[in-house]
Amino acid sequence: MPSVVRWLDNNDDLNDTSNYSGGAVPGNDDTVLFLQGSQHINTNMAQFNANTGMTFIVGPDFAGKIGSSGNPLQAGTGSTLRFEGRRCKGSYWDLQTATEVVILDSNTGDSVLNLVAGTFTNVTVQRCGSMRIGGVTITNLFVEGSDIKDLIIEATAAITNVHQQGGFVKSFDDPANIYVNGGVWEHWSTSGGTVTLVETRGDGATFRIMGRDATFTAIKAFKGLVDHSQNQYPTTVTDSEVHFGGTLNFANGADTVVATNNPVVRGGVLIAGPSITPDVKVAASSGTPPFAGSS
Repeated sequence: MPSVVRWLDNNDDLNDTSNYSGGAVPGNDDTVLFLQGSQHINTNMAQFNANTGMTFIVGPDFAGKIGSSGNPLQAGTGSTLRFEGRRCKGSYWDLQTATEVVILDSNTGDSVLNLVAGTFTNVTVQRCGSMRIGGVTITNLFVEGSDIKDLIIEATAAITNVHQQGGFVKSFDDPANIYVNGGVWEHWSTSGGTVTLVETRGDGATFRIMGRDATFTAIKAFKGLVDHSQNQYPTTVTDSEVHFGGTLNFANGADTVVATNNPVVRGGVLIAGPSITPDVKVAASSGTPPFAGSS
């Protein structure tokens, strides 16, 4: 039968029975609770690599460290991680294939929470002071909390869908689909990759294009702001449209946004350089011009 065991923090070894409340090293389908302790756990980090269905829970009073960048905690297929380590000094995870990763909270500072390898179905971030995602494949990333200070997505990540409700994200990866309902997404990709779809959907949503040589198949500003004004590097946008309540700012003084097809203005505001001609479908609301060329 699956067991729930507490980490007792006697030493740094995952393979030492004295570190577990059940008196045995956990295995398949077991749950490990890191609720207290201050050890830097870094011995036998591949102990659970062959185990399946394990769950790891890091509580708010655990003040130790789990693994390192070159020596993460490894677990087998079907793993689950729930992280609330607001006192944790750092943690590194390689979970192979995980169905669910939920980040309830994390400490501030560099390298507190790191997903370094694995294939994840759903990753949910509700609050974090510091988190890095790199070297992993994620089907759905949910960025839910407004109090997300420092979430960095490295270029080594591969993400299909992003749903952002709030917080601040700095991405060097090119997710396929990015839906920003709130918060700020800064897109710093320099790989020349392609993003299939970007949508800003909330009044306070901001998508900033900060990298170079990026290509966007479609950008839609239903509400909020899509902003290229701080970026002097070339960007290619195949299709784009702006609606009432939305703003597309493609102007940067250098006219470096290449619009393959004319941006469609269905309301809202389009700000663009002289090389871009708007395709106005609907007149904007009173007092809000549908198109403002850059100076």
